[in-house]
Amino acid sequence: MSAHVTAELPECAVARFSGPLAEGSLQEVAQSFADILGERIRNLVIDCVAIDDLSPEGIGLLLTLRATLRKRGGELILTGLRPRLERLLTSLDLMQLFTTAADEQAALQFLRNPGKGMFPLAANCPACSAQIEIGSPGRGRCASCQAVITALPDGSIILG
Repeated sequence: MSAHVTAELPECAVARFSGPLAEGSLQEVAQSFADILGERIRNLVIDCVAIDDLSPEGIGLLLTLRATLRKRGGELILTGLRPRLERLLTSLDLMQLFTTAADEQAALQFLRNPGKGMFPLAANCPACSAQIEIGSPGRGRCASCQAVITALPDGSIILG
């Protein structure tokens, strides 16, 4: 795993690692995250592009990291989610718990100016294609079909 603290946001670390986030490597990964977070890190960006597998224990670690950072008034942002991992988190109804971004730059932009520049957003409902206006990241309902829609900080829209 490699990690660095960003120069422009000294309370933010960016972590990259490869391989599985599963039982065999979990102890080492958890210790690495503990070392990265230290006392002053409030925001953590995890580049997920090279994560091969995500076990239930790995998901538990991510949820624990999220809770720790939220207590500090910060955020855990997952970037570069591979489609398989995104489907896994979606099928477990966990995607709405994580803040995601397309890449490190989008995550850092969000941390500098949460929701600025992207919202309000005009989009089509993914369920019925009706035009909807979204004021900020979060969950809401389509006025036409009443589908639950989640607007992510990177501007993407998902059902649920």
